[in-house]
Amino acid sequence: MGAASFNYWILLTTALISLTALQATLAEVVMSLPGQLEAEIDGSIQLPCTHQVTGTTSIHIVEWFVEVKNGLRERIAFRDLTSSKIDVHTDYTDRIIVQPDYTLTVSNVRLIDERIFYCQVTAGSSGSGVGMTNLKVYAVPDKLEITNKKEDLVVTADAIPLEIATCTVKNVYPTEQIIWYKNGLQLETVTERNDDMYMAPHTVREPSGLFTVSSILFMKIFRKDNDSTFHCSVIYETPEKKILILNSTMVHRNIHYYTEEVTFELMQPKVIKEGDTVTMKCTADGHPVPEFQLFKLQHGEEKEIPYSSNGIYVFKSIRRKDSGTYRCEALDFDSPEEINLKRDLVITVNYLDSVIVHPSGTVTVSLGETKEVTCTAIGSQEPKIVWLKNGKPVSNTQILSLKEVDYNSQGTYTCEASIPSVPGLVKRNNTVITVTGKPAMEDLKSEYDIEHNKATLTCSAVGNPLPIITWSIPKLKPMDSQSENRVTSTLLIEITKELSESTVQCTAKNEVGSSMKTIQLIKLPEKEMTAGTGDADHQTGTGSSVAVIAVVVSVVLLLVIVGLLYFLHKSKKLPCGRQEKKSLSTPEGKTEDIVVEMKNDRPNEEAGLLGAKSGKQ
Repeated sequence: MGAASFNYWILLTTALISLTALQATLAEVVMSLPGQLEAEIDGSIQLPCTHQVTGTTSIHIVEWFVEVKNGLRERIAFRDLTSSKIDVHTDYTDRIIVQPDYTLTVSNVRLIDERIFYCQVTAGSSGSGVGMTNLKVYAVPDKLEITNKKEDLVVTADAIPLEIATCTVKNVYPTEQIIWYKNGLQLETVTERNDDMYMAPHTVREPSGLFTVSSILFMKIFRKDNDSTFHCSVIYETPEKKILILNSTMVHRNIHYYTEEVTFELMQPKVIKEGDTVTMKCTADGHPVPEFQLFKLQHGEEKEIPYSSNGIYVFKSIRRKDSGTYRCEALDFDSPEEINLKRDLVITVNYLDSVIVHPSGTVTVSLGETKEVTCTAIGSQEPKIVWLKNGKPVSNTQILSLKEVDYNSQGTYTCEASIPSVPGLVKRNNTVITVTGKPAMEDLKSEYDIEHNKATLTCSAVGNPLPIITWSIPKLKPMDSQSENRVTSTLLIEITKELSESTVQCTAKNEVGSSMKTIQLIKLPEKEMTAGTGDADHQTGTGSSVAVIAVVVSVVLLLVIVGLLYFLHKSKKLPCGRQEKKSLSTPEGKTEDIVVEMKNDRPNEEAGLLGAKSGKQ
């Protein structure tokens, strides 16, 4: 071999060695594992073993390790290109699987799984790489319980914080803080003991490795807290950044505090009258409400009276004897001695005795007399007296004086006694006044039907006893009507020649006396008069002829008389004075005008009827 060939081989060998060294330098395993993962206890978790191998290799082995005590590592599984194996006698023998992509799946996560997991990759000439993931485990609490003692919280003058309630959450990992609320408002978390409010937290690790966390709330209690409510909560943030809030139920603590104020009052209006239902009620601001004793003070001594319950006493129909001073005493032995637990109440029962009327019942008074009726009433105050008739006041004095009574004075008179300051306190009593006397005639006009020569005569009288009306025309039957002490009689007549200008009398009579009324009938013209009965319907045709002849004869005779008078006057044989001239010049029709006159049995009135006619006669 020549020198040239030897040098070639040296150069080739050097190049191969350099290439191999370069390949070895460029080949490596790059690991990309998450630094930390979180898993819920009893759940499952996947731990990826993400890596990248550069260079060419026929060897690829992945092994999973966990950290044990003192920083040592224990292999739990491996996988190569053709097979997979789970190591025995480890904490993970039955709980893990290595996926084809080398991901480690851990099921039934336990508290011991909170450790570091290592993934080691061996790639032959490419070398090896190791990555690690820190696994954190957690347990979500499933229930939050709140408990409190059964006894009441006692408020004292030197109040100190009292135990309100205890809040407990079990099987939680890691530990969580308990938050307290009062009436829905969050309380500041204070763990240092003081004289107002603080919390006493307590944590216990269970054999399972999980925790039980509790917190006791201590708080100073006042009277106003009797209706307060308390509850607690735990705020938990899951690995997925979800906020989980667990709230306990509400609790209420009964608070016992002594009585400071006693009240004793009426449940109804203060103005009381006999017969009212009246309720007295005694109350105290202590809790629980204390027992009470009720008394009536008589001559300075306390006389105990029974009551139903809760300091209530009811007068179902209070009487005047129930007036007086009553006392209520609260039996609260926790109250300091300087607190007055007694209260007094004065009850005044207004009353009004029955009204006495004298004379009472039905009182008979003669027409024209004066009668007095007295009303007497006695009450807790001076009564107000009012006399009423038909609901209208007629007098406001105790004595009702009826002067010169007439029939309008009759009726029922009510004496009403009342006490104005006491609504509804009213008493009444009645007396009935009856007036007796002879009938009194009433002025009523009669009606005339001139066209048919008819008249409707009306006569009315008032009297007691009830009078009877009779007419001076006995053959006709009147129509009578009655109303209380009044009787009205109506008579329908036909004015005939015989009745024209005559009078008709109606007489009212009772047991006491009688009164008469005279009705003057009108005078109708003779041409409108009928003879006898005045029935014009029976005239015949012959009668009509006779009437015509009579008219003619009358006219002729009148002309003869006028002529004779004229002749005598001219021959001055007929003396005529001023008075006679006046009479002759007066038209005869004037004496036949319609006149309606009414007379009674008094002579002075009868003398004035038909004055013009009497003068003519």
